[in-house]
Amino acid sequence: MIKNVEKLYSEAMELAEVSKTYLEDNMYTRAAGAPDGGLADINALSMITYMLTNITSFLLMSKAYEKGEIPKEQVMESANSIMNEMMKMQVYTSENAEIKQILARLDVLMLRIKEMIVN
Repeated sequence: MIKNVEKLYSEAMELAEVSKTYLEDNMYTRAAGAPDGGLADINALSMITYMLTNITSFLLMSKAYEKGEIPKEQVMESANSIMNEMMKMQVYTSENAEIKQILARLDVLMLRIKEMIVN
């Protein structure tokens, strides 16, 4: 399972970097020209960041458990927490193709995390 955790962790960190780069390179100039001031895109990126933070935390807890550093109960608590967050997550939309792509990648990552937790 450790290889799966490592791979998912790498994917989460890569997606976080893509989101950060998009935000730094495009968001402020795009927001100025958007009818809503870019609010929809800012909300979507905020949700992406929030979920990636939760996913990263869970994956780090999973790695610690597999190394024998924390008890199973602690990682299960983290798993329950992230599953609750995924269920509460609102559906965000964006007209921006790059944000749509980031959201699609996040959906795939969350599905893989759910599969890891259930199995």
